[in-house]
Amino acid sequence: MKRLFFALVFVGVLALGCTTEPTNVDGDIPTFGVAGNSGCYTVNITSHAAGVFPAFSGTTTGDVEATISTAFDAGASVTHGVVIGNEGRTTWNVTGGIIPELIGEVFETESKSNLTILQPDNDPFVFRLNGAGQASSGVSKANLTFHGSFDLGDFVPPFDVDLVWHGVICP
Repeated sequence: MKRLFFALVFVGVLALGCTTEPTNVDGDIPTFGVAGNSGCYTVNITSHAAGVFPAFSGTTTGDVEATISTAFDAGASVTHGVVIGNEGRTTWNVTGGIIPELIGEVFETESKSNLTILQPDNDPFVFRLNGAGQASSGVSKANLTFHGSFDLGDFVPPFDVDLVWHGVICP
């Protein structure tokens, strides 16, 4: 009988402590894009660009909406087997997104470690792209990685570049 009493009391205490509504301390609403108290934002961005090496332009969607243009340094390209390394600079004209301080502004990222990887066992006309870009102007910090593809399609320019970017931007 005592066990039943303690079990009912335990279940009653648990039931009182449970609610279907989330609790909120002092009315604070979490901002998921903000990286701690740093003022920086974690971002996930998708870009589509088209062009002919060394220049591509396009748009981004996601946490940073922008028009972008990328220019590569053709003289800095180095080939090692199926991997081509190159350097480039991307200009971001921000039109929307989760970082209010950037809307209407321009910033640039510089990439020193872009890798274009030929995939002869898969589609020989689609290349895998991996790289990273850091802020060179317009923001206090941007550390972004990107992954995606470069598609030669039917060999008729412009050629498509689709990337997914992840990282941190500090306005």
